[in-house]
Amino acid sequence: EGFYHNINDWIQWVPNGNIWSPVNYKQVISTGLNFKHKVSAKFKEHRFDLDFLFSLTRSLNKSRTPEASFNKQLAYIHFVTGTTGLNYHFKEIFVGRIEMNAVGNRFSVFDESEYLSSYGLVNVSFGLKIRKGAYEFLPFIQINNVFNQYYESVAFRPREPRNFLL
Repeated sequence: EGFYHNINDWIQWVPNGNIWSPVNYKQVISTGLNFKHKVSAKFKEHRFDLDFLFSLTRSLNKSRTPEASFNKQLAYIHFVTGTTGLNYHFKEIFVGRIEMNAVGNRFSVFDESEYLSSYGLVNVSFGLKIRKGAYEFLPFIQINNVFNQYYESVAFRPREPRNFLL
């Protein structure tokens, strides 16, 4: 699928040291492509689902405010992102998922002179489906950022290291 947006008065909050400030882009043209695909396979009591999501987004400032960003990609808007995941099901009672998320470079200033590095994260989760009468429970454990990758979504603000969710 593709998209095209012609947006007036796009307000974006951007960090300036410890203070976040609004920037009003009078006109932004945002275009892009999203690609989604899923493949499934079943072998006796085992089922595998492989899914892909890939996105390209170009969001350009078409006004002259601020002048340094005219006709350039907006700060913190990802140009390239993607996710690939593999789900595993056994007899509809055991569920596992491994997922890879990739994010490309993002500019962190208006004039595209500085950027945040791309990164890739791996997340893993396992669960067990339990049925009790009309109720269904899914206790699970999820490990995010398995390889403890350092990354930033906003300049000088590191994101979560490896973490767990129960």
